[in-house]
Amino acid sequence: MIASWMLYASVVTACFCVAAVALERSVRFAGRPARWIVGAAMLGSVLVPLLARSAPASVDTGMPG
Repeated sequence: MIASWMLYASVVTACFCVAAVALERSVRFAGRPARWIVGAAMLGSVLVPLLARSAPASVDTGMPG
């Protein structure tokens, strides 16, 4: 259970990292400040796994399919 959650958190963090690098380069190319992008990526890579962990588990309705 913990290992799968840690893997999920690592994948989410990697996605935020890749998106932040791409967005930061494009924003800097446009001549805008880009420091907030790194902060938003760090916040998102902490909040998304924590919110996913605290979300209720899916409910089995007993319906097939």
